[in-house]
Formats: sequence, C-alpha cells, structure tokens
Amino acid sequence: MSRRPTVKRIDPHEWRTPTRVGATCAFYRAIQEDVIAWWRRNQRTDLPWRPATGAETSSLSSSKSVAGSSSSVAARTPLYNPYEVWVSEVMSQQTRMETVIPYFNKWMDKFPTIEALAAASEDEVRAVWAGMGYYRRALYLHKGSQYLLEWRRRQPSDKCSRTSAASMPSTQQELLKVPGIGPYTSAAVASLCFGEAVCSVDGNVIRVLSRLRGERGFDPKVPANVKRACGWGQELMGNTPQTASVVCGDPSALNQGLMELGSSVCRPGGAPLCSSCPLRAHCCAYALLQSGEIDAIEGFIPIRAAAAAKRCAKEISVVHEVVEDAAAASEASQRRFVVVRRPPTGLLAGMLEFPTVSAAAEDGGAKAGPALQEHPLCALPLLRSSKEAPLNVKTCGSIRHIFSHIDMDVEVFHVQWPAQINVPELLRAVASVVDERHADSECNPFPAATRIFFMSEAELKAGAPSRLMLKVLHQVSSHEVKRKRSAAPQEASVLFSPSPTTASKKRACR
Repeated sequence: MSRRPTVKRIDPHEWRTPTRVGATCAFYRAIQEDVIAWWRRNQRTDLPWRPATGAETSSLSSSKSVAGSSSSVAARTPLYNPYEVWVSEVMSQQTRMETVIPYFNKWMDKFPTIEALAAASEDEVRAVWAGMGYYRRALYLHKGSQYLLEWRRRQPSDKCSRTSAASMPSTQQELLKVPGIGPYTSAAVASLCFGEAVCSVDGNVIRVLSRLRGERGFDPKVPANVKRACGWGQELMGNTPQTASVVCGDPSALNQGLMELGSSVCRPGGAPLCSSCPLRAHCCAYALLQSGEIDAIEGFIPIRAAAAAKRCAKEISVVHEVVEDAAAASEASQRRFVVVRRPPTGLLAGMLEFPTVSAAAEDGGAKAGPALQEHPLCALPLLRSSKEAPLNVKTCGSIRHIFSHIDMDVEVFHVQWPAQINVPELLRAVASVVDERHADSECNPFPAATRIFFMSEAELKAGAPSRLMLKVLHQVSSHEVKRKRSAAPQEASVLFSPSPTTASKKRACR
C-alpha cells in the first residue's frame, strides 16, 4: 500500500507575497530598501523636530542593534533630539500635524529641556498646552520629565553628560518605564534617536502592513489585531528570530517611511494612491484588486470600523462677575470672575471653567428662557438672605463644543454682582450648588470649595483656560457688545430728534 505524499500545511499567520508563496529574506529586504529610498526622496522638511539632514548620516548596511544582540545601541549617535521627538509624538496623537507645529514651537520656547519642563508647575504646563485638547497628554509629559531627572541621577557618572542623547534611555525596554510612554512612542524614540531596530506601529503603519499582507476582514480597532500588526512590523524590521538575518540598517528611515506612506499614499481617507506607491509590487491588496478578487481596497483592507456613537450632553454655565469699577469694567485687569478648577480626573481634567453643571430634566433641557434665570446656579439660595442682590442676570444664548466623543451644548448666563459683595460668601454659595448638582458624579470626591477661585480676566487667561471656557467668555462679551449696539440707535434718535419748529419748517418746504 503506497503512502500518501505529505502535504505541507500553510500557516495562516505566515507573511506571503502577492504570488502567494512564503516571504523570503530577499522579500523583506526589498520592502525595506524601497520604503527607505522613497522616504529619502519624499520626507517632510517642515517638521522642526525632524531636520531633513538627520537621516543622511545612516546607511542601509545591516545593523546588529536588534533586541538580544550583544552590541550596544546606546553607543550610536542619535539621529534626532530624543526630547523633541518624544514631545512631538505625544502632541501628534489625535491632533493634526498642521496644528502640532506651532504648539511644538511654543512648547520648546517655554520648556527647551527636560529640566525646564520638570521644574515647571502643572498650571504652567496646562497654559502652554491650552487649546490643543486631550490635556492629560501634557501632564504625562510633565510626570515623565520628573521621572527622567531621577533616572539620570541613577546613571553612572561616566554616562552622565549634558548632551541630548544622555537625557533619555536609548532602548524601548527602558523607555517603557517612563510614565505616559507606551509601545508606539517608545519605539519611535528608540529608533529615530538611537537607531534601535524596533518598529513604531500607529494607525497609519497598521494600514500599510495589513494591505501589504492582504489581510481581508482585519479590524484595526480590535486590540488583538493591533498586537498582531505590531508583530508584523517587527518581522519587517528584522526584529524576530525568523527575520534576524535582515535586520534593517536604518530603522529611523524605515519607520518614518512607513508612517509617511500611511498618511499620504496609503491614506486613511479615500482610495489609496497605488500608482504612486513604491510598494505596489510587494502588496497583496493591490494584487487582489488587479485580479478582480476585491472591488476596492479602501474599506475592505483593513475593514472600515463603524464609528462609535457620540454622546450628547447639555450643560449650564454661569459667569459670575463682580463689577469693581463700571468705568473700567472693559479692562481685563478689572473684570473679576468666579472660576472653578475641574477635578483631576475625567473630561478636561484639572482645567479651569466657569461654574458649570449638567442640565437636569427639571431645567427644561437647558432651553433658554426666563425660568432658567432662577436656576440655583444663578439665584444662589445661600445668598438669598444677604442684603446684596445681583445687578443683572442675563441669558447669553448657547454654544456648541465638539469633543471626540461628546457633542456638548452649553447654555450661558451672565450674573453681575456689585463691588461690595462678600466674595468668600459668593464662592461658598457657588460651591454649594456645584457640589449639590454633582453629588452622584465623578466630581463628588473633590468638593468644589477646594477648587473655586476669584480671578481677574488677565489671571484667568494666563492660568490654562480650556477652549470651551474661552468660548463661554467670548459668548458673554459678544452678547454685551450686541446689547450696547442695539441700544445705541434708540439713544441717537432721542439725541438728534428734530425740534417741533424744525419739523414744521420741513413740512412747509414740501
């Protein structure tokens, strides 16, 4: 009886070429070389943290800086300043590059070194970051800088220097110990600044890799799939046992090339620009499209994940202003407001805001109207027994503020108090209402009485206001300007109304 021939089973996780054979070392090397050559011709020159001349110092020759090698990665000259790359990578998360560049320059002017950042207060850090959103990122940078100062003190004296290379660890493994630095940022700093052969895998790189492999049904939002994509990146970098013979000699250029390809050619929106792609000869998704097995690449590889439904929120924000001097009330140094710092966790953590509460059902869903002027945050029950009453309580309309996961409608009120008001009593009254309305929320462990202040407009703008807070203040100021303009024509008509004699003469002339 003849024996059946042994059939080799195909590993479903094996990287295969467009001709459906297993990838070879020559295949990986070809991808590395094509990406690096393309990037050197097309690299961005407008990024202040990545000088265009930096990549020219490295070569494509095989490096031994793979994990587990006996060679020392730290001995290599860094291609870029690691502190600048760290800051830029954190800023680039969830923020467009055109927005990042001016904020990066502003940050470096204020905190040019890790030492300067570590010595700053949280308020100073928030103030420089204000307006870019996702404020927790700034605090992670601050905590990370303080950790790095301690890390430097623990280093042997012969390794401590004043160079930028010595300011941070040179390996991904050590960088992961820094608060706020995760797998992507640690790989970016280690490869771009120290030449370690690790692949930094973000959303753009995941898209490139999944299309190179032709991964149909691949959902990039699934954590397990992200982990798989990181493995593909290390495989391409030569940082796995199977590909150790083709360790990339220029990890910085390969990582930057993959990122740039994912953002500009194998782009997140619209059909990929395959005719301009240096990898189409190696791309399984392109081969599937050409053979007619798929009708399009976009939305199929990877699949387009359904967007998470946004939550709608309705808030009531009351601007309590003490009018010190009516003649100088327009001066930023004279206008004074009640301000609350948000709790250290949750949305807009630690940022300043005007007293704000969620619009309860009994508030009519924050629909503007006379009844809302009697809202507890406007009327302040604790002050009803006081002899002082507000000078004005005005509705200023509503504004909409868009977060990544929340559409927030805010009804704005403006309450003006006389100069002789007892400010400590006013602060206690506002804090009492805020605490009562947040009794069952995340704010409860942080009583408003410990987070409430009295600030001038100038102090407010220097104290890390959120963009939402500035919108509320602008709404109040705009409403005041409109009110004065609408009153001006009526005053003019009284001032310049013709006298009875003049009017009778005009009628006679007709």
